[in-house]
Amino acid sequence: MRPTPQPITAFEDLDLPDEISATLEGDLSTKLPVVWDEDSYRADTAEEQTITGTIVDATMSTVTIQTEDGEELSFSIPDDADETEVDGMTVGDTLEITYTGTIDGTDTSGATVVKLVQTSAQ
Repeated sequence: MRPTPQPITAFEDLDLPDEISATLEGDLSTKLPVVWDEDSYRADTAEEQTITGTIVDATMSTVTIQTEDGEELSFSIPDDADETEVDGMTVGDTLEITYTGTIDGTDTSGATVVKLVQTSAQ
């Protein structure tokens, strides 16, 4: 079962306040303006998600898994992905892929692999 992608909210849709209430010394309170830094907001950065499947094909820079529901998904593996828990990526082994971004149907081009964890089929 594939995780449901978290919606990515545009900055203008965040409903951020223009001011906040602040309590000052002596229990005085006042309202202060807030300036939000739109340039530092990353709407294109999604939370990490994980998908698991059985390895059906693997090369040095790609892996294809078959999920529980029978879908085949191919992922490009970037050089900086954490592969410390991978040993050979043998066809038939289980592979847990942690990624950011989105998978649309069987299109994984919007997903960036960050970690791979292999479990031997033996």
